[in-house]
Amino acid sequence: MIHPTAPVMAGWNRDWTLKLLNLDTGEPIRAPHFNIGRYTECAAFSPDGLTCAVGGSNKQFAVFDLDL
Repeated sequence: MIHPTAPVMAGWNRDWTLKLLNLDTGEPIRAPHFNIGRYTECAAFSPDGLTCAVGGSNKQFAVFDLDL
């Protein structure tokens, strides 16, 4: 998924954890970790790009602010 206002993409590692990548360089920005299950099932940026929500395999979710 592509960030709406910044050159950032959210993707998944091989172990199905979320990571944020810089689209210009391909370098990882960060890999936030949450206690939402064994792996991350879904993720979405807010329309203004200031927040991100992730859902996990144990039916829990987390919402976090982005400082890009």
